[in-house]
Order: sequence, then C-alpha cells, then structure tokens
Amino acid sequence: MNYGYTCMRPNEPFEPFCDGKIFIDQVGDVRMPAFEELTHVLVDGDLVTIPSLVCLGCTFAQICERWDMLRGTGARVLVLDYPDSQKADPETLDRIMEYMKKTQEQLRQSGTR
Repeated sequence: MNYGYTCMRPNEPFEPFCDGKIFIDQVGDVRMPAFEELTHVLVDGDLVTIPSLVCLGCTFAQICERWDMLRGTGARVLVLDYPDSQKADPETLDRIMEYMKKTQEQLRQSGTR
C-alpha cells in the first residue's frame, strides 16, 4: 500500500503529494499522533512518501529515530525533495542515515560543531 506523511501548520493549504492515505501531524505537536498511527498501519513492502526529512523531526536525532521506526516496519521511504531516494536501494539510504548518526555522535563527543 501507499501512504504519505507530513507535518503542517494550522490553516496551511493542503495539496496531496502521493496516492493513498496521507497522515498529517500539526507542526509543534511533539506527540506526533498521526506518525504513531502510521507506524502501526505499515507492513513490509508498503511505500511511505514524505515531502522532506524535515517532516520527521526538528533535530537530526529525531529524524534518524523516526526514519528507523518507518524502516523497521519493512516499508520503503520516498523523500520528495531528495530525488535520488526514488531510485536508490532502501538499504543504501539506511546506511547513509546510520553514517550520519555516527558522525553526529563523533562530533558531539569531540565537542566540535
């Protein structure tokens, strides 16, 4: 099945960006109930389209955590503002995210920004 996920501001005009049901959270709602609902619906082989990684969180740690949650269901993630995600092997994107998490941790440990 195809799904979408995004975060929007109240009264922001909505334009569908994929086929299938789109789960929408409100910007600033840290609970992210629609994201939670989406992760309970997803099964192996589903496709989740998001406009940008920014939809997954405000910090890189949040983005990585939620990426892992989506991929942990077996779903593929398509990031619209990253065209290579359409043709890349999902595991390649996972490795990129893992590399970025490790790099962030190394920077944090060294005290470098």
